[in-house]
Amino acid sequence: MSRPAGNTRLAGLHLRLGALNELQYRANFWVQLLNSVIALGTGIVAIAVVYTHTDSLGGWSAPELVTVMGVHLVIGGMLKTIVQPNMFKLLLDVEQGTLDYTLTRPADSQLLVSVREVALWNLIDVVLGAGVIVWAFNQIDARADALNTFGFMVGVVCGILIMYAIWISAATIAFRAI
Repeated sequence: MSRPAGNTRLAGLHLRLGALNELQYRANFWVQLLNSVIALGTGIVAIAVVYTHTDSLGGWSAPELVTVMGVHLVIGGMLKTIVQPNMFKLLLDVEQGTLDYTLTRPADSQLLVSVREVALWNLIDVVLGAGVIVWAFNQIDARADALNTFGFMVGVVCGILIMYAIWISAATIAFRAI
């Protein structure tokens, strides 16, 4: 088996196991859904209050600002689903001295550290954010061709990867601090 295929398979296995762990507690779905809807509603109400008094805020219309809020929800949801739980697990392993078990396995250590935990229910934020982006984009009256949509998607993925890099860089401070 080639190395990239093995890494993909290993990551998929860890993500599936993490999802199965999360599916044991289905009440968490409803709690997360309520939390996400309240956060989304609060953000939209705040934007609506501001735009009842003005048509433009720094050159931004209300649907454009709602689009930014949707991007924030998507990126935040992805970070809370995969990156944040794994970085907290990394910090805990460094503190307790159990990271050695991960480092001595015959697989890519960074991959193992990055996919051990998954908080599945935070994907609700990703779905709500995507819905907000689609709704707001329809309100903007802008035309999106395939190239612009692809560029937007690449930008969001790059944002997620940059945030992952920042999180992993910050987590490495634990090796010195603890």
